[in-house]
Amino acid sequence: MIFNEIKHFMVTGEHLASPTVAARVEAARQHLRSSLAWKGPWEGVVEMRRHYGNYLKGLPNVKEVRLRLCTEREPAVLEEILDEVIASYSALVPA
Repeated sequence: MIFNEIKHFMVTGEHLASPTVAARVEAARQHLRSSLAWKGPWEGVVEMRRHYGNYLKGLPNVKEVRLRLCTEREPAVLEEILDEVIASYSALVPA
């Protein structure tokens, strides 16, 4: 994401709009899947715990969601929580 912002600025001289909640969650989801594929189900889940805060940064009252993501062990449940983030925050945070 950051590289797209830099490239856009270098070409146009304008700042690129911030990514939507759905785009941020999709990036987190892809990161989770890559982590699972690379490190396996246990280490992949644990590895991702340190990254959720960056993907969710700036969302209002996101502490409880982040806590759920960081304590859950099942990848399928993590995917469900990420779906909940899109459903809960897309309407609250402007695109």
